Amino acid sequence: MPALQKTPRVSVIIPTYNCDRYIVEAINSVLAQKDVDFEILVVDDGSTDRTREILEDYGDWATPTGEADRIHYIYQKNRGVAAARNLGINMARGEFVSFLDADDFFLRGKLAAQVAVFDEQPNLGLVHSGWRRVDSNGIYEMDVCLWEKVPELTLENWLTWKPVLPSAMMFRREWLEAVGGFDSRF
Repeated sequence: MPALQKTPRVSVIIPTYNCDRYIVEAINSVLAQKDVDFEILVVDDGSTDRTREILEDYGDWATPTGEADRIHYIYQKNRGVAAARNLGINMARGEFVSFLDADDFFLRGKLAAQVAVFDEQPNLGLVHSGWRRVDSNGIYEMDVCLWEKVPELTLENWLTWKPVLPSAMMFRREWLEAVGGFDSRF
């Protein structure tokens, strides 16, 4: 009888399109997360660069740490980032969904810190954090802590400051499913 797979607490969805230069760093930043069970779903949105070739080393059959079935590579014809995120949501098994753009990376402890907020406040559907801006070579530019400039999130402040970065967000999966995911027209 096959062993039952453990359901991950967090599904990390990495939509990618022609990001062969950055994808390894993105994946490795997730693999470096501690104190939380996760799976990684890389959704390749029709890349024409070396993305697929690079990701073959991370196939479902093995990861760099030898943990089978932790990283999933999914290919779709180019339909846009919203469609790629939606495909990831549909395939996610975790209680929570965290997005990571392929040219971004997580700082250590990011997943565990956000899960801890959900555990402390079970009524929440979304936990958002600040982020660190770096240039294309990974050189630090600044930390973005929008709550310092926008302490109250009103519609006007939302439209003025656009305090959204998908790579800084974690959602309860059921909330994403309830709203139907992302609008793929945008």
